Amino acid sequence: MKKLGKKNPTMIFVVRFFHTLLSILLLIAIGIVYYAGFTDYQSTGVVVALAALITEGILLYLYHGTCPLVFWHRKYGDHKSFYDLFLPKKLAKSVSTTIIVIGAIGVLILLVKLLNS
Repeated sequence: MKKLGKKNPTMIFVVRFFHTLLSILLLIAIGIVYYAGFTDYQSTGVVVALAALITEGILLYLYHGTCPLVFWHRKYGDHKSFYDLFLPKKLAKSVSTTIIVIGAIGVLILLVKLLNS
């Protein structure tokens, strides 16, 4: 992992805030996909949610399960990864993978529904 940069509290706050917003949006996207998968809900929002989840899945695959934003955390001297702020270290390591699996299941449910309709 890349060395920590010079500690910059303002930028650490900005990166953590941005990471929080992005995480919330991805959780909302998962909710939209599941809702659409179990109901007849259709909208542009479903397409956007699918695109967001697929993009996140590709990025996590390319970065070997590590969120690309962790590099910003390190660049500005943040010694904690995003989920380390809220969870014990052992549990925090598996959160990204768990969220992607949950999202992928939602995407599969929606795709099966679309293919059967």
